[in-house]
Amino acid sequence: EGMEKGETAPTETARRSSLKRKLTLAVLTAANCSNFWQRNLLYALASAWPHDCLEACDQAVFVPLCERCEEADEACRTCQACRAEHDATAYSLRDASCMSDRQYGLLASVSFTIMFAASGVVAGSIADSLSEARWLHASAVLAWSLASFAKVLSPTFEVLLATRLVLGVAQGFNAPCAYPILVAEFSPAERATANGVYSAGTYLGSALASLSLVAAMLVGWRLATALATLVGLASAAALFLVVDRPRRDLPSPAADPVLCADRPVPSPRHQGTARFRPQPRASTADEHATFQTGAHPPSASPDISVAAAAARVAANPRLALLYLATSLRMTTTVSLWTYLPAYFARAFPRDVVAFSLLYSLGTLLCGSLSSAGGGAL
Repeated sequence: EGMEKGETAPTETARRSSLKRKLTLAVLTAANCSNFWQRNLLYALASAWPHDCLEACDQAVFVPLCERCEEADEACRTCQACRAEHDATAYSLRDASCMSDRQYGLLASVSFTIMFAASGVVAGSIADSLSEARWLHASAVLAWSLASFAKVLSPTFEVLLATRLVLGVAQGFNAPCAYPILVAEFSPAERATANGVYSAGTYLGSALASLSLVAAMLVGWRLATALATLVGLASAAALFLVVDRPRRDLPSPAADPVLCADRPVPSPRHQGTARFRPQPRASTADEHATFQTGAHPPSASPDISVAAAAARVAANPRLALLYLATSLRMTTTVSLWTYLPAYFARAFPRDVVAFSLLYSLGTLLCGSLSSAGGGAL
C-alpha cells in the first residue's frame, strides 16, 4: 500500500504539471493571436464599405467624405453620395477619420514597423533583466489593446498615428517575453511542437483581422474594434494570473547539458578540461522525466548584450540564414496585408465579403496546419 501511494504522488504531480504547461501554452497562443489581430485590424477596418453601397462604389475612386470628388468623376461622386446617405463613418474607418491614401500608407506601414523593429532590439534585454516580472508581458498586451481601442474614442489621424506608434512599441515585447517561457516549460523533445502551436496564434489572429472587415460592414468598425480589445484584455489578465515566469536564480543555458550538447572546445589548450569538455546529451526519456515532474530547466534568459547577441547570430551561418528567411517572410506578409485588402475593396467592392471570408479561411487553415504540423515534424 505504501508503494502504491509513493507511485501515485509523482503521477499526480506530473499530471498537474502537464495541465499547467498546456494552459500556459494556450494563454501564450491567445496573446499571440491578439497581437496579430490588432496589428492587422487597421487594414480591414480601412477597407470596409457600407453594405448598401457595394454596387454604387464599383470601380469608383475612393475619396473620403470630408473631401470633394473631381467634377468630371461621376462614379466617385455617386459612390460618395451613397456612403454619405448610409452613414459610412460608422462602417469605414477611412471615412470616420478622413484618411487619405498617403495617411493610410503611413499608418499601415512606416509608423508601426519602425517602432516595432526598434522596440524589438531593446525588448529582449528588458525581458531578460525583468524575466521574473509577471507584469511585463501582461502590461505589453494591455498597452497594445488600449492603444487599439483609443481610436474608437477619437478617430482622428493624429490619434491613429499615436496608437500605431504605441502598438509597435508594445508588440515588440511579445516574442521576447513568450519564448523564454516555452523554453522553460517544455523539454527539447516537445519544444518544436510547442513553438508550432504558439505560432499558430499568428495565423488565427490574422484570420480574425480579415473577418473583422465583414464584422465592420455588419455592426460597424467601432464594435469590431471593441471585440478585438476584449480578447486582448482577457489575454493580459490570463498572462498575469496563470503564466509563471522563468526563475533567474537557476544556472544559465550555457551550463545546460541538453541545450549545449556537443559544444565545441574553444582551444586545444583547454581540451579535456572540465570547463570545456562536451557534455553528453540527455536521452529523450530523461528529458520527459525532468519536465513531467514539474522541474524547470536552467533559465532561458542569460544576461547578454544586444551587440553580443548579434555577433553570435552573425557567427552562425544557419542562424543568419534563418533571420534572413524570417525577414523576407515578414516583408512579404506585411506588404500583402497592408495593400491587398485595400486594393480588393476598391477594385472589386461587390466581392469584398467573399474576399474576406476566403482570405481568412486560407490564412487560418494553411498557416495553422503548416505551423503546428511543422513543429510536430
